[in-house]
Amino acid sequence: MTNKYFKQKIKKIIFDSLTTFPFSRILNNWQGPCSILCFHRVLKDLEMNNLISPTKSLGVSETKFHELISFLNSHYTVVSIDELYEHLKNKNKGHVVCLTFDDGYKDNLSNALPILENHGVPAAVYVTTKGLEGNFNMWWFELWDFIANNSHINFQFNHTDFNLFFSTFEDKIKAYHVLNAFIITLTLNEIFDFLTLLTKSNERKFYPELVLNVDDLKVLDANPLITIGAHTDSHATLSMEDDFNSNLEILLSKEKLEKILNHKIDHFAYPYGRFIDAGKREYDFVRDLGFKTGLSTNRYMASFDKIFCLPRYFVNEIDDSNSLNARIGGINNILNIPI
Repeated sequence: MTNKYFKQKIKKIIFDSLTTFPFSRILNNWQGPCSILCFHRVLKDLEMNNLISPTKSLGVSETKFHELISFLNSHYTVVSIDELYEHLKNKNKGHVVCLTFDDGYKDNLSNALPILENHGVPAAVYVTTKGLEGNFNMWWFELWDFIANNSHINFQFNHTDFNLFFSTFEDKIKAYHVLNAFIITLTLNEIFDFLTLLTKSNERKFYPELVLNVDDLKVLDANPLITIGAHTDSHATLSMEDDFNSNLEILLSKEKLEKILNHKIDHFAYPYGRFIDAGKREYDFVRDLGFKTGLSTNRYMASFDKIFCLPRYFVNEIDDSNSLNARIGGINNILNIPI
């Protein structure tokens, strides 16, 4: 049994037990007024089954997404991000759930939207605007492409030695996570330099087939169930950038989207979204640029006082009704852990 599989089984046992009485009543004290769920991709079942990559964790299959949306729509009040804002602002009673998608993947339109339409469920799609222009370096895909096709790296970057051998699939997964965690701590310029050293090429990969283009964006925006939000221009780790570039990444994403869609963009989601990835400086930027909300991936009870750093919970293929019940019920808040 792999370590990853063991962890997933433990999580399932925890989730199953916490949805039963009396644990569910205890959790309710930590639920708060809302739960915001964070998706990335929705893939065709066959594509999801055949995908062999650590980036698989970004996706859910169409079948799983349909099951999760059916469950949420039957058991909770699912609202748009604008309705969530009003819910928190007015301190309305009851608990609501909001669905969000990060990055701006094309399958949000082709695969997720038909399921959302079938259930009449709203969602917000947060777009990294360079993707619309075809020059969004999704380095996590480029990183895996390199590791999958190589077996060794040996170089130094920022006084750190990288000497890794990865001939087996498990070794490749480990190498990916080591390098992924390091890259997230870099500025955009440093990421370019790092990838140049890693791949021995200054030609970056952009994967335009994976992300929304301008026409796709307009189709999504025209749908009454969808709210478009901003997710920076380049998917920068905002806390790593200086004041000017951090603010510019947020500003550019807002301005570009507003120019394309000809209406105001009110909502923002921080890339990666942890405390170390975006903090008070970034929250203030988002507020001062006129956004109504800012979404993090931190875990605590939401409130209007935290409107520019609202918590969210990741959802992927291993989730089911019990795990969603536990998260919405407050397990992430009471434990403050990323499960």
